[in-house]
Amino acid sequence: MRTISTVFAVLLFLTKSAAQFKIDDNALYKVTYIAKHFYDTTDLTKVRIDSMSLYAGKKYSLYRNAGYEEYLIRQEKRKQEIINARIANDINGRQAMILPVSQTEMFKKSNAGEFLVKEILAGNTYIITDTIPFIKWDIYDEAKKIGGLNCQKAICRYKGRSYTAWFCPDLPLRTGPWALGGLPGTILEAIDSKNHVLFLFAGYEEAASPAVLITLPEKYTTTTKKDWDKIVAAYLADPIQFSNSNPHNPNVTSIIMPGGVSQRPKRPVINNPIILPEK
Repeated sequence: MRTISTVFAVLLFLTKSAAQFKIDDNALYKVTYIAKHFYDTTDLTKVRIDSMSLYAGKKYSLYRNAGYEEYLIRQEKRKQEIINARIANDINGRQAMILPVSQTEMFKKSNAGEFLVKEILAGNTYIITDTIPFIKWDIYDEAKKIGGLNCQKAICRYKGRSYTAWFCPDLPLRTGPWALGGLPGTILEAIDSKNHVLFLFAGYEEAASPAVLITLPEKYTTTTKKDWDKIVAAYLADPIQFSNSNPHNPNVTSIIMPGGVSQRPKRPVINNPIILPEK
């Protein structure tokens, strides 16, 4: 309880004092990746696989789950179905269950270390401020084609792992999947030396019409990575108390299991996180 109270005291302060970030950009092109993370070195059959999209704009890039747009469309459609059922007084009407996808979004500023992460927890939107340290790349003459695009090889050491990346100089925006970037071209593929973290090229598209907007939501709470870790810990400790004590979204309901015990999200055991300590 003390932990939760402390967290919300921090949140209230941050909400009142947080500076709102301004991001207003249009995607020039999109790169799709298959992201693989072998998170348990004792059992390499355990792997998380996600389809991810990178939207590259002149000033910012946006990295998120490739199914996020479809999820939002399905969600809006379901809301309308519920409204129509209520208007028709159809109390027996059923709507299909929508399986959620990750709503995490990562915003990187071109040629700078600014890194913003959008997370949603218990119905609230948080923007986590962070910075990307300078990544020292060794660039090689070795070249190959990926998806018909000319790419060049580069290697770096970042967050405890050694990555071999292939970047495309013809796509000059200095970005890539996750926090990787800083090369004279967009990274189309990156694999760590142990093949435990892989960002594999899955597609390239030029800007659609209308172009995807790279922008932040209208309302959010700003926090730091350190405080965000405290918020998540408080939620995992007791989701119901977290939701009921939440001053920003008091109407959030939680699932109660038989016996009055709150249902805690099941989290896989991870002994091989993407970010490792530097040796």
